[in-house]
Amino acid sequence: MKCLPVFLFLGIALSACSPQNPTQKAVPGYLKTKLNDPASYEPVRWGTEKPWRKSDADLAAAATLEASYRAQVMRAEQGLDSLRSKAVKRGSKMEDDIKRRMMAAAGKADKLEEIGQRLKESTDTTRVGTVVWHVYRSKNKLGALVLDSARFVVGKSGTVLAY
Repeated sequence: MKCLPVFLFLGIALSACSPQNPTQKAVPGYLKTKLNDPASYEPVRWGTEKPWRKSDADLAAAATLEASYRAQVMRAEQGLDSLRSKAVKRGSKMEDDIKRRMMAAAGKADKLEEIGQRLKESTDTTRVGTVVWHVYRSKNKLGALVLDSARFVVGKSGTVLAY
């Protein structure tokens, strides 16, 4: 009878160490498919879980579009510099080509900017899943044990949507 409290305490302590919710079950499964040495995976710490809403996903997509927009503008500027140097060598026939290409690049960039702006203004609060920070240890390609962390988005179905 005196052993009952000890076993009860041990049972509670052991169950508290294992992942209890769907998010903490989905992330290790996902990581084990992506790590170099899945057997070396060791969870260290879990962050607080927060709801991931449609507007959060839209903001993340807007950030990706902004990066794409900046790359498009940089590519257009580099292409313009290249075309200008060729136009100096060949004469004025290439000026029309330069103008046409610049207009096409500007049109693509404007579309990306417009889509990004619409995504930023999204106010849809529909819950899409849960976001959580997770710190873990695993072995890298060289076999060294490294500490890593990442933000994971787990959908309602329990699948990892992004990290």
